[in-house]
Amino acid sequence: MSDGIEHNSNRTAVGERIGTLLEALDISTAHIGTSVPMELVSLITDNPDAISSLTLLNASRFPLEALATQASRMIVFTGDKGLAGEATRHAKASLLDCEIVEFSNYPAMIWTDMAADHTDQIAKSLLDFLKRQEELRPATIISSDGRSGEAGGISYRITGEGPALLLFPAMIAPSQWNPLIDRLGQHFTVVRLGGKHLGAVSIFEGRGSDPSYHRLGLNLLRDARIESSDQLLELGCGSGVTSRWLVQNDLCAKPLTAVDLNPFLLDEAQNLAEADGLGGAIEFCQGDAEHLSFPNDSFGNVISFTLIEECDADKALQEMVRVIKPGGRVAVVVRACDMPVFWNLPLDPQIKSKAQAPIVQVAPRGCADASILRRLRNAGLKEVIAYPSFYGGKAMEEYFEPVALSQLDSDEKSLWNEAKATALADRTFYMMHPVHCAIGTKRG
Repeated sequence: MSDGIEHNSNRTAVGERIGTLLEALDISTAHIGTSVPMELVSLITDNPDAISSLTLLNASRFPLEALATQASRMIVFTGDKGLAGEATRHAKASLLDCEIVEFSNYPAMIWTDMAADHTDQIAKSLLDFLKRQEELRPATIISSDGRSGEAGGISYRITGEGPALLLFPAMIAPSQWNPLIDRLGQHFTVVRLGGKHLGAVSIFEGRGSDPSYHRLGLNLLRDARIESSDQLLELGCGSGVTSRWLVQNDLCAKPLTAVDLNPFLLDEAQNLAEADGLGGAIEFCQGDAEHLSFPNDSFGNVISFTLIEECDADKALQEMVRVIKPGGRVAVVVRACDMPVFWNLPLDPQIKSKAQAPIVQVAPRGCADASILRRLRNAGLKEVIAYPSFYGGKAMEEYFEPVALSQLDSDEKSLWNEAKATALADRTFYMMHPVHCAIGTKRG
């Protein structure tokens, strides 16, 4: 899904952080792997010689103008279905010189664990590619010494020996790059990056700090009659941004229990909570929403934001009901793939309707539509209510704009850019992403 707009202050800020990191580690040139190439636009534009090669793992947004300059030194791992598959198909014509490894009958979504699912094939193809690129554009040789630390707000862990290979976060893949690290570390010094300014954590933190998201959360808590003294379980906590907001604003009892399946996100969530002085106020636990380890009737209420799109929704809802006490409430928010995204731009209605087409991000047994109402009732809850809502903010604008642009032809993109420039000058530009909220009460 291409992006025709390359200048962006947040991308520039990330580029500056990457520059600080490279300077701190004394790296002038490195091989780079990422799932979010948008973060590299500033580096590609301002310092293209710093990139020996570029690996894209399960990328679903392509800044084509920037990546076209790197195509001859780029490899893309993708599926033939899902967001990444669709995005790669759109990008192929602009990236003719890059290598593409496509896994057949494989739906690649933002939560897909591609490195774990195709470890051997990725490791072989990637090592062959990196060795060829190393001969053409050698990367800086650095020693690991088991180092870890932070520079420019980016955390790093270094393993292996040889030319520098920087691995940016792989969206919300549970295993990230980890299944490949041992093999890569035999030939390269692998620098794994993290922190709140990169990847999915950056997106979660941006979304979770926006006032529209706070309004959504407050309305959900009010409608679910959740009090500040209630014991609360949050499923699918991600980076912990909602958990921190809840305890910082005394919206639930402490400690709040926050669960996620993803160990990478849990590590980031724990670090961010401790940095905010909330280490004892939140108990982060690794867990599967479909098979929770808690006993029956363990919590007063449970909330979940944009989780059950990515799993078996009905099993997860059954588990939510099981672990709350009689009279407790289940309150969930799901992405609304049955509703259009709203962009406040002065565009022709036909162009606007194309750009506002619903964005489908849902697993085969997930829920991302108005069926959430029926599902809560089928789970045995009473007093069920459901309603649509919206949230937005700059992080969401930046994340979803490439999706909107991918629906437009070149002339329509030009009109989009003109309309956006006008709206920015008038300070009227914003987008809102649709969701369905649903609440039900456990029978006594």
